[in-house]
Amino acid sequence: MFKLGGRSGHGATFLAASPATNARSPSLSPVHTFAMVETRTRESRRHEAARTRRTPRPEPHHSGRNPGLPLDLDWIRTVSVNRSAVERRAATLGTRRSVKKDWQAAWLLRAISCIDLTTLAGDDTPGRVRRLCAKARRPVRPDILEGLGAAELGLTTAAVCVYHAMVEPAVAALRGSTIPVAAVSTGFPAGLNPFEQRLAEIRASVEAGAREIDIVITRAHVLLGDWQALYDEVRAFRDACGDAHIKTILATGELGRLRNVYQASLVCMMAGADFVKTSTGKESVNATLPVGITMVRAIRAYGERTGVKVGFKPAGGIRTAKDALTWLILMKEELGRPWMDAALFRFGASSLLGDIERQLEHQLTGRYSAAPLLRRPPPPDGMSRIAEIYETLEYGPAPESADHAEAWLDGHERRFGLFIGGDWHDGSSGETFETVSPRDAGQHGGRGPGGGGRTGGLPRMACVGRPRPSPPSVRGSPAAAKTRAPVRRAGELSPAIWTSLWWPGTSTTTPDGPS
Repeated sequence: MFKLGGRSGHGATFLAASPATNARSPSLSPVHTFAMVETRTRESRRHEAARTRRTPRPEPHHSGRNPGLPLDLDWIRTVSVNRSAVERRAATLGTRRSVKKDWQAAWLLRAISCIDLTTLAGDDTPGRVRRLCAKARRPVRPDILEGLGAAELGLTTAAVCVYHAMVEPAVAALRGSTIPVAAVSTGFPAGLNPFEQRLAEIRASVEAGAREIDIVITRAHVLLGDWQALYDEVRAFRDACGDAHIKTILATGELGRLRNVYQASLVCMMAGADFVKTSTGKESVNATLPVGITMVRAIRAYGERTGVKVGFKPAGGIRTAKDALTWLILMKEELGRPWMDAALFRFGASSLLGDIERQLEHQLTGRYSAAPLLRRPPPPDGMSRIAEIYETLEYGPAPESADHAEAWLDGHERRFGLFIGGDWHDGSSGETFETVSPRDAGQHGGRGPGGGGRTGGLPRMACVGRPRPSPPSVRGSPAAAKTRAPVRRAGELSPAIWTSLWWPGTSTTTPDGPS
């Protein structure tokens, strides 16, 4: 026996925490508070507290360049990193937030605008570099952008990154655009060339037209704890760059401990680095989330103390759109919205753009192959929702949000019910009905199994026959019992009470015809 319930629907409540706007602790959750611990002696803490009371810490700002500050060895030597907490934070980073549908498309477009489109192969030619620059100018097919309503964004990649020998062809190919050329320098990727030769390489790239220089540090300075030597080296590189922005590559896969990564990041920022970059892409271990969390915490600490915003560039191993979304979530959660623009965040990647374009095409057409007809028509006037989200970079509704379901239910007047015996019964009526098993339907006036093939006026379903025995190899096993269980339950259903959900404006067909 069953009874129709009196409740017509289900609701859900979803609470989303908005990222904090406080620049000193953007989006800082309780999970974050113990992910990185910066320890100091009791005396240094007391002096810092007194200094803070006298002069409030400046709000981080971004003026385009990081002037640096004198090397603070006390700060460098007293930091520590809780590795297990950082790894726990990294493991949950991609699961705590979800970016789907139009929001995902907007975030992927933003990721494209932050890519340093890179070719650093031994067989690079001027022709390959020119093709790369053409892709940087038009990173996504125009029909895809038009279908997404993003054709007016003027989308390009953030920069084109090449070896020094390819700087001039890249500059010529990008002439007339705002896309800068970035050159890897200072004996990339090992960074072990003579010091004067590395300085000369920087000056030559700047003279050739490079507006950004990606330098590699001497890893031995970090491994030996020679922070003064590292500071002097990066400072000299920055002076050689002149007006060109300097990105310092730490090669974190060769630095050992996360504490070394944190300390090296701080020293490079003190020396005037405009960006800190994870890897050359040539190491066995490149950009990883634990390393990224460590470096962005150092950037945040430096900004809190100096009021200067320093950029971050993960590079190496970032190949899929999903990877790009995870790194963008990291920046939004840890540093805030300003670090989701090319001025403060870059991807060092060569194959990432291709996968993002594939995902955008799938978002538009529902498939990955080229589609002559797009399912999503272009917006009639103004900017589409994707173009608006591209600016705000909100997360959008979570999968567990009830908003979409509630809107659908409202559109169908929230009417639920069942067809029983060909008649419609409201789900809130509270009516009670007897159930009849097809096995003994003959005792209730119907024709049971073997009685003409019909029970209670409806066709007998194959699933209500005798349960099919399991093969001898699995008979008696728990898995076999689970396999037979749905068949047993189906045998207890009553075909005399053939039920179906019904929605206004639709027709439901029973085995005997439309109802």
